[in-house]
Amino acid sequence: MKIAVLLFLSLGVLLAKPYNSNVLIQRGIDPQILNLTVSSTRQNVAYKMAIEHSRTMDAKASSLQYFLIFDPFASYGVDMRIQIPKEEMESVNAGDIKERLDKIMAVQLHMQHGDLFDPNSLAIQEEKDGTTIITFGYNVETLPREMKYFANLKGYVHIVNGVMEKIIVKNIQRFEMNGKEVDSLEKVYYFTNLPFNGGYLLKNETVEIRGTYDGQPYREDLSGEIVDYWNDTKQLISFESGARKRLVSEDDAKYETIFVELDRTFPLLGKAALKAGYDLPQVFGVSMITMLQETTLHMTSFSVDGQDLPPWVVGGADPTYTSRAMAGLVRADMWLLPFLNVGVILGGVSSETTVKGLELVGQPLDLPLIETSSVLYGLGTTLAGGIGNFFATVDMQYITAYTEAADVELSMMIATPLVGYTFENQGVRLMLGGQYQDMKEELTATVDGKKIVVGLVSEKWAGLIGVEKGFSRHWNGSIMYSQGDDRKSFNMMIGYRF
Repeated sequence: MKIAVLLFLSLGVLLAKPYNSNVLIQRGIDPQILNLTVSSTRQNVAYKMAIEHSRTMDAKASSLQYFLIFDPFASYGVDMRIQIPKEEMESVNAGDIKERLDKIMAVQLHMQHGDLFDPNSLAIQEEKDGTTIITFGYNVETLPREMKYFANLKGYVHIVNGVMEKIIVKNIQRFEMNGKEVDSLEKVYYFTNLPFNGGYLLKNETVEIRGTYDGQPYREDLSGEIVDYWNDTKQLISFESGARKRLVSEDDAKYETIFVELDRTFPLLGKAALKAGYDLPQVFGVSMITMLQETTLHMTSFSVDGQDLPPWVVGGADPTYTSRAMAGLVRADMWLLPFLNVGVILGGVSSETTVKGLELVGQPLDLPLIETSSVLYGLGTTLAGGIGNFFATVDMQYITAYTEAADVELSMMIATPLVGYTFENQGVRLMLGGQYQDMKEELTATVDGKKIVVGLVSEKWAGLIGVEKGFSRHWNGSIMYSQGDDRKSFNMMIGYRF
């Protein structure tokens, strides 16, 4: 049976330094150590942890021993790797582990700032015989949606004779986590007081989970022990004497190292953005887009071989061309910079055009429905940025539609400025804005060797509302609706990033 290695976001390390005032600070303990029960990226120290991991699901038991390596000093920011004995590689799914690592590192980057615990929740539960127990809860507002289940957990700091010994985290009610119904969860973090600076280092931790999965009993146990700490100069940090040179172990050759390649060329400046704590999307993307649009064009002129015909010859009070189009498009794109996306567009469009109000020498012309099929191609670019949950984007595209049957080419520039808000709990982004379509203001065709040019105009702006849903790190979809004086449209998109 393939063993899916489940990685825990809580593996962490801290060199605590006391400051200011609350029940922990009064006892010489930096409250920031509580963040380590959620995220391992909050302290600038690297580590290697030996893990024993077992799981029972659907009456099938699996177990594995491996190393987790966390390094915040990589050129691109946070790095996490898994080392698995080479003889065990046949029993694991390396692709699944890579995908989990990618997701975990993205979540960790999200949690590098702000208190993950609730400072106002700190309280002394018990103080007796030299032992003090301090309880705390979590600041759910600062946690990404993948970690919102921490609202169901409560922490207990155990201080014995003035020294922090351990932190226990338990659930206070039944809850759902990653598709499992959890009856009980207990994490225990054991610490060592450092004699050379008075801070703390995590020694080891244990995790026990009991519950159900797909209606079947589920059990999971994890035990992790720190075997190495090192700083940004690759010096080992020991429990007794501080920093010393880190040596490469001969045992490293016995393990297969699984990691996600983040040291990429693109996006340019991406390394700096990652180190600053920004979560960047996957570099490349492919999107499938379906668009329905109705556009009304008002005729302004009519010429044959360069000779303009007056409205009393060809025209009328307000002749209009109403086009109803359905397009199927593919967009391939990449992030050139953390804030700049570029892409190409290719697809096809089928349209029906109704001509109304057109007169020839004062007599109404009853033209049949015009049906056409065109090839559509173009280039696009997107500028994006945001603060907190608020974001703004400007998407610009230059698109050409070519109809071979009529030898007609119609080009347009489309600009879509949007502002929006991300609802993290639901993984949903709501967008409001407008869309500008600057169509080429003439329609050119060749009939019986004569060049016919029809002047056209329409209202360029339309309001737009949309919603986007992120299903995973790779898949997302969106729905948008736009309406203006001369145009309304509806489009759907499903995209995959890699």
